Amino acid sequence: MKIITLIGPDDTESHPRDRSIARASGRWLLPPFILGALIALVWSVNSGWPRPIVSLDVNQNRLNTAVQAPQGNSRIRQTFIPQHDGLTEIELLLIRYEYDNEAADSNGYVRFTLLNKDGQLITTRTEETKQIVHNQTYLLRFPPQHDSAGQEYTIVLEGNDNNIVSAWGYDLDVYEDGTLEINGEPSEASDLRFITRYQLTFLAGAVLTLKMLLDNLALMALVVLFLLLPGSILLIVSRRWLYRWHFGVWLGAAFALGASSWAIMWLWLSLIGARWRPWSLWAIFIIGWFFVLGWLVRSAIQRRNDLEPFFNFPKIPRRRSSDRVISDQEPTPLPGSAGLRPSTKTYNESHDENLNPGSNLDDNDGYQGYSRNLKHFMPGLILLLVVFLGLSVRLLAIRDLAFPPWVDSSRHALITTLMAETGQFPSDYRPLLPVDRTPYHYGFHTISASLALMTGQSIPHLLLIVGQLLNALVPLTVFAGAYLFTRRNSTSLLAGFLVAIPFFFPGYYVTWGRMTQLTAVMILPIAMAVTWGVIRGTRSMSKQWPFVGLLAAGLFLIHFRVFLLFIPFVALVLILSLGRHWRWILAATALALVLVAPRIFQLFSDFSSFPLISSPSSYNDFPVGYMAPGWETAFLILGAVTFFIALLAGIKKQSWAVIPITLTLWVGLVAVLLSGQRLGLPETWLLNINSAYIVLFLPLALILSIVTVKVWNWLSMRHWSIRIALWAATGAMLTLALLQGINQQVSILNPDTILANEADAKGLNWLATYSEEESMVAVSSWNWLGSTWAGSDGGAWILPVTGRSITTPPVDYIYDSTLRRRVAAFNEDISQIDDWSDPQAVARLKDEGVDLIYVGSRGGFFDPSELYRNPELKLLYSQDGVLIFSLN
Repeated sequence: MKIITLIGPDDTESHPRDRSIARASGRWLLPPFILGALIALVWSVNSGWPRPIVSLDVNQNRLNTAVQAPQGNSRIRQTFIPQHDGLTEIELLLIRYEYDNEAADSNGYVRFTLLNKDGQLITTRTEETKQIVHNQTYLLRFPPQHDSAGQEYTIVLEGNDNNIVSAWGYDLDVYEDGTLEINGEPSEASDLRFITRYQLTFLAGAVLTLKMLLDNLALMALVVLFLLLPGSILLIVSRRWLYRWHFGVWLGAAFALGASSWAIMWLWLSLIGARWRPWSLWAIFIIGWFFVLGWLVRSAIQRRNDLEPFFNFPKIPRRRSSDRVISDQEPTPLPGSAGLRPSTKTYNESHDENLNPGSNLDDNDGYQGYSRNLKHFMPGLILLLVVFLGLSVRLLAIRDLAFPPWVDSSRHALITTLMAETGQFPSDYRPLLPVDRTPYHYGFHTISASLALMTGQSIPHLLLIVGQLLNALVPLTVFAGAYLFTRRNSTSLLAGFLVAIPFFFPGYYVTWGRMTQLTAVMILPIAMAVTWGVIRGTRSMSKQWPFVGLLAAGLFLIHFRVFLLFIPFVALVLILSLGRHWRWILAATALALVLVAPRIFQLFSDFSSFPLISSPSSYNDFPVGYMAPGWETAFLILGAVTFFIALLAGIKKQSWAVIPITLTLWVGLVAVLLSGQRLGLPETWLLNINSAYIVLFLPLALILSIVTVKVWNWLSMRHWSIRIALWAATGAMLTLALLQGINQQVSILNPDTILANEADAKGLNWLATYSEEESMVAVSSWNWLGSTWAGSDGGAWILPVTGRSITTPPVDYIYDSTLRRRVAAFNEDISQIDDWSDPQAVARLKDEGVDLIYVGSRGGFFDPSELYRNPELKLLYSQDGVLIFSLN
């Protein structure tokens, strides 16, 4: 019996009618796409969706004094100066006095008025007192004031004789840009408790983005070239394995290999007792790029084809009737394909030895060989646009930050400072902390410490920019990984777009300062795709096993949790492939073990004498809250739908379904392994559901992209009218996703995680300049996780920025049991003190050897007003809500 087998894994023969539909509708595709985009844009403007971006401006959130209610001719006037243009909202915390007066409840009212610097009315609103409850948050909204930055405004509170409503204030003058007056006289309170917010307009956002790009262009260029260097050299040396990768995939692989290589180089250089210095890093950087550029020039002159991967997106040619091959026997199934129908390779195998059997190669817009016209440059231009847009919105998200947010960021600054000072992979935390164990993952910090040595940049600023740049590179490596899985530009571009703009993760990583996991996530898609190729690919692809070993070693050193998530994927693919090419995976495992062996021995030594830290009972709870923002729930539902579509295709033995089914099985396997006590399984503190969920965006992007493009292509071949309607719908959906994603990414920061601001930067600079190097500084803190205490304001940054000792260091102090108990005992004692104006309250600080007290702009259990009234303390510094006291 003769059968007809076509090029690629598609299960249906290309029909002349399909090709005629494609030709007939091709010339009409762009107009409906643009029309759909315009309709979506007009609808968005008319409906006011998405909502305007409103951000924090002035934040005077301290309170301890009830301001008397304004009645009759009485007026409360608070002046303030916004820091940004676009002032649009003022928040007050109201007080309701419970007078025994029925008229107050029935006839009382309070009026809120905003005046500009010239006394002109901006807005006014009158509220009945009977509708106001005690401690109610009140928002006074008004049209954005486009030139508000640096201009003085006045908020006025007044009421009738029956008014019983006022606002909270603070009795210490911690806001220096404004004053509080009642009837023209100073009041008991120095300032109201108030918060202002501004609206970020499109024009202001564009100008600010351009400014941030220009201000940080040199640093970002250095980061990109620094990360690319080791990977570029590896790809050049091994080009016979990765010869036909176009520049998008080539760059993604180079970034992943580069990040892994720097971690491994730092580890082994430290092992032999050497250390990195600025001159050695610059020497390797310059010599390495001379080698890369020399190879490019030599290839351009002698072997022009070597440059093809950088400038073209290779595609599989269109199917033609001449491509059919007549066979007298059924094709041999691919081992591990679980009954899925493979394709017989009839295309010239020398064209691309790395084509992946089982991948989706049937691009309808394919072409024969390479071409240099604009059409075939378009995927590359789109990819660069997606990456640039992702970087722009990520930079705009940190526009108001002086420090990376949350608890992890100060520990990254501590480790970066330590490694920059020693030039080695850490073996202890001395001299910054008396800690001799190093069980953390330090691969990311080899990058930040190298850049700190090379540039001398401020560590907080360096971490902010490097972290957001790495975040913007994740869509690039997702694109590269998707292309290595599927060999389709459309699928890869969609996956990269989803991760860059509409998805909540990895953009939200910035609000945690989760830079280590972010770097590992940047590597993970390349590691997964290369592993897939080694196991399920051709003999040529199996020779890429050294890259699997190198990337796995990098994951181990950069973020151990992501490495643990990678292991089940490798095992699952190996099992589903019935052990195909297991020898190469064994070789890759051996290579990875050799590369990280010194670190493994060190970890065994550290953990053998390190008591496990208890975790709260909620440590492994499912993070339901992550599903609320944006379109996250819709994406998860769509992911479930696409999985069932892929499952149905798999039942029908369509080989393109192998990848989404495998990825879904991987997610399910990880979920089962982490369910712990829910399924009667043991739990581990090394990995929890939260850490795994925030990596879910990677398989979700791949599954959605693969299935969506497949369904889209199938529908577009039904009729020319359907194809045009699909292009219009695609234009509309991409526009809506773009608008929603940009809005979400720009406003993605959680204000609760911002511990320090520009005022803290000035305070830390003063502390570094005028305090003794041996000073011990007391800082506010809170019980962060289990028995671990962490700094609650800018004081958390004192040690990595100034080198001064603090009562609650960055959380790596927990690696020393004695220091951990001491920090916990101290914080438990002083957090119970109710009145810091009592001279006896200072006794516990003296016992701890404290010389100074730092109160950040966010604050904590140290109340600056009470500290100011304590005779045992002296105020040394006060500016913009940051105060520093000394003990007499």
